Amino acid sequence: MERAGVSGKCLAFFRALYADSWMRIRLGDRSRTPSRRIRRGLRQGDPASPLLFNIFINDLLNNCRQYGLEVPWIDCGDAR
Repeated sequence: MERAGVSGKCLAFFRALYADSWMRIRLGDRSRTPSRRIRRGLRQGDPASPLLFNIFINDLLNNCRQYGLEVPWIDCGDAR
């Protein structure tokens, strides 16, 4: 995120949001699984998730291009 220009309070907010995330699954009989820590991924349904995904994918595409790997089917928006 820092490479994408995110800094200051905004960066601190996202770090805090994702720093200590846990999940559990509600089963069909309304019971729940034990809590598990989430170490990667984005929060489903969070309004910020599409933006965070775009930051990730832009960085990934830029790294691919830097190492000479072309992704021919991706030119929309030109991630450079």
